[in-house]
Amino acid sequence: MDPLLLDLGSNFLKLPIKPPLSKPVTPTERDGESVYDDNMDGSPNYFPNSYSNAKTDQNFNEHSFRATSIPDVDRYDSTNEDNYSQVCVFIYFS
Repeated sequence: MDPLLLDLGSNFLKLPIKPPLSKPVTPTERDGESVYDDNMDGSPNYFPNSYSNAKTDQNFNEHSFRATSIPDVDRYDSTNEDNYSQVCVFIYFS
């Protein structure tokens, strides 16, 4: 773990000392542990908002084809398999 993160908390970049040279690309994350600044002057925490530059592309469409006729995701039954012996080998014989 980073010593600076441990000493100053997760929001150490908001401290007025040694700020980064460039601003973040999309500053939409707010709050968190140890907020040192003014919490964006109480601006709204929802989208669309006054500080978000992330927009949804109107020309984007999901693909409409499937690779096979069976579902892409299915459950795998592993109830009869030995899922613990290899872990015990690593723990007890390492």
